[in-house]
Amino acid sequence: MTTALTQGANAPLSAVRVSVEVTAPQRLDVSGLLLTAAGKVRSDADLVFFNAPRGPGVTHRPASGSAPDAITVDTWAVPADVAKIVVAASLDDPAATFAGTEPTATIRDADTGRVLTTFTPPRLTRETALVVVEIYRRGAEWKVRAVGQGYANGLAGIATDFGVSVDEPGPAEIPPMPDYAPPAPAGSPTAQAPQAPLAPPAAPPRPATPPNVPRTSPPPLPRPGSTWTRAGSTWSRAARSRWSRTGARCSVRSGWGSAGSRPATAATSTWTPPASSSTPSASGWRPSGS
Repeated sequence: MTTALTQGANAPLSAVRVSVEVTAPQRLDVSGLLLTAAGKVRSDADLVFFNAPRGPGVTHRPASGSAPDAITVDTWAVPADVAKIVVAASLDDPAATFAGTEPTATIRDADTGRVLTTFTPPRLTRETALVVVEIYRRGAEWKVRAVGQGYANGLAGIATDFGVSVDEPGPAEIPPMPDYAPPAPAGSPTAQAPQAPLAPPAAPPRPATPPNVPRTSPPPLPRPGSTWTRAGSTWSRAARSRWSRTGARCSVRSGWGSAGSRPATAATSTWTPPASSSTPSASGWRPSGS
């Protein structure tokens, strides 16, 4: 005859491989946690559930047909540093609670299907997850204990209590604002009349060029450094001028330009001294100050 456990009671296991099934009027997810003597998992891999169905000596069997979710424990394959396996159940609907629901754990011989014991936790209220039973060592013997401890924060609360790292979803990241203005909407004056690109800054006005100077008959220069005037303009010998006298003729190889401006293009001119220094030459030039 099968004996039902009450909360906090325990019983020896007469089978090496046992399965713990948890049923309820609502759909449940069943999981197992392998704990050390300190009551904590060795790593996150010690949480066995539908997304990680295999652990050392512990497997998850998904619901199929009339068979509910179950955790199977092979006591011979459980590592020596694991002191107990906690079997937990959580509601598949995150908005639901165990209020008005009485889940029942059935412990079976996994090889024969024989029922070893059962446990129905006391009436629950706002709990969304539940530690149902635990399979634990007692010396060389394995036993089952009825726990029935509820959690209001689901399987994540149970996993956190036993040392499993649970990633909570963080706030959505806000993308950085662009450093430019969005395009104007269709139909707006800006959209209808695109702005012309900015014109480059106006170039500074070029200095006025000196008037064209006739270079057909340069003024006679009887000596270097003399200044000559014609029609109110002042002319001087270019810096690179070189004068020579051959008989009665003087020649210059240089350009002439307005005083203070760049000399004109080099040219060869010939000057014949006038009969008198006070008489203007045939071209109308005369020495200034003479």
